[in-house]
Amino acid sequence: MSAEDDPGARAAELHERAIALRESGAYHEAEAACREAVEIFRGAEGNTSPNLASALVEQARLFELLDRLAEAAPAAEEALTILLPLLDDPSDEPEIAEELVRLTVRAEGARASTLRAAGALSLAEAGYRRALALAESRLP
Repeated sequence: MSAEDDPGARAAELHERAIALRESGAYHEAEAACREAVEIFRGAEGNTSPNLASALVEQARLFELLDRLAEAAPAAEEALTILLPLLDDPSDEPEIAEELVRLTVRAEGARASTLRAAGALSLAEAGYRRALALAESRLP
C-alpha cells in the first residue's frame, strides 16, 4: 500500500518532510507540510494519537520559529494533553514507553520554549524543570 492509499503513511511522510524542511531553514514550507500532517493524523488516527502529538510538537516548534506564539502554545498544550495520560500505560512495550517519555519531554520543552519567547520566564523555567525531571526519572 502506497502513502497515497494509506493516510497514516502519508501523514508520516509529510511529518518527516516538515522536519527536513525546518532543519534546512524553510520554515514556511515546513509549517504547511506539518499542518497537513496534523490534519491527516487527526482524521486517520483520532485526537488521542501519539503520532498526532508528535506532529503537534513539531508544529509548535515551527510556529515559534515563525514568531506565531499564539498558535505555538495551543499546539504544545494539545500534544501534552494527548501524551501525559499515556505515560503510565502498563500495556506499552518498554521501547514504546521510552519513546512516549522522550516525546513528552520534547512537548514540555516546546511549551517552555514558547513561554520563554513570550516573556513568561518563570512559567518557562517550571516547564523546563518538568521536562528535566521527567527525563531524569524515566530515561536511561
